[in-house]
Amino acid sequence: MARQDLTRLQGSCNDFRKFCSMCEEMERRWSLHALNVNDIDLSTSQFASSQVDEISRRIIPPNCAGLSYVPVRSTGDGNCLFNSASLAICQNESLAVELRLRTCFELAKNREFYRRHPVLVNTQIDYTGRHGPGVMSVETLCDLTCFASSSSNVQEKQGFEAAFNNEIMRTAENYSYSGTLQIMALASVLGVPVETVYPDQKHRLLPVYQNVYKPRQCSNRADSAVVRILWTSTRGWPDRSKEFVVNHFVPLLKLNGEASTKQSTATTSTKPVNPWHIFTKKRRSKQMTEKQESEKQSNKKTKANDENKGKQYNRWSYAHSKVKTGKEEKPAKESKRTENRESRKPSPMKPKLTVDDTSKQHTSHGNSENAKVGTDKQGCETREKESLENQAK
Repeated sequence: MARQDLTRLQGSCNDFRKFCSMCEEMERRWSLHALNVNDIDLSTSQFASSQVDEISRRIIPPNCAGLSYVPVRSTGDGNCLFNSASLAICQNESLAVELRLRTCFELAKNREFYRRHPVLVNTQIDYTGRHGPGVMSVETLCDLTCFASSSSNVQEKQGFEAAFNNEIMRTAENYSYSGTLQIMALASVLGVPVETVYPDQKHRLLPVYQNVYKPRQCSNRADSAVVRILWTSTRGWPDRSKEFVVNHFVPLLKLNGEASTKQSTATTSTKPVNPWHIFTKKRRSKQMTEKQESEKQSNKKTKANDENKGKQYNRWSYAHSKVKTGKEEKPAKESKRTENRESRKPSPMKPKLTVDDTSKQHTSHGNSENAKVGTDKQGCETREKESLENQAK
């Protein structure tokens, strides 16, 4: 239901009056379903150590690191501010869309209060402008800390009032980035103060970014009931010499007993902690693997060189034996191979004889026998003739 109302409001973002009238109509309906944050004890919200946002934990300012609150992961889908507030009050993100919708109602109904919010009015930051040194005006602070880039473009073309209206209407865009103006109204929606923590303690606009935003109407709750939210970045802050760039919000919540004791022991340790130990371990592991691979390759090369040397030595000895003996002697391995090959050779097959071939063989055999008998008879006749001639003589 809240998501449908947001889409309706987003369709009227071109006309601020229409946007405000729709917010009034929806607020009457949503007033029947009050957000009972007063019945929730924020001091009892506890989370496990596995839900801690380690990247945000490393960039908490030193003056806030000793507290018993740690950053808990929130979904970075554009609704991270309202996801963080939902985690703080009900330990899940189910109320994020409803909180965004109620923030639209609060800004549209009480525009003049937020235009001159007490934090903006009471903050004095010196600067040097075109007319010399001076103090930043409320409009300048609002432009620098509250407006998105689209609202700043509207201010250049149409002025501050139109830009402020655009920033209020932009709140109705689901999954869109929220800033200081939405934090101010969120405190009134929740009915409890919202304390913001900013990592860069040397930032020029720190009095606005890190402050306690009280609700528009005073609540009867104890002063200890506070929703704490950390400005953070999903990339961390590796280079502290550069300006910190914000792109995310996470809630600062308590851990359970075991995790809090571990945290206290970790903070009391005097050893310097490397905030990027995860990445250094990965790099070391990568370096070790590279070294192991290089060693393996070098071992393979040495083995190959040894084998080549052995082969060269065998060839030289074989050639040297040929020169000495004058005969070509095959190595034992090669002789065995040749013997195996010869033994594996198939025996020659005898050709099959047909009927015609057998008859031809018999005829040829008979002819040869006849020829032999003929030659024997002729020899006998010549011998008889010779014997008769000798007698006649």
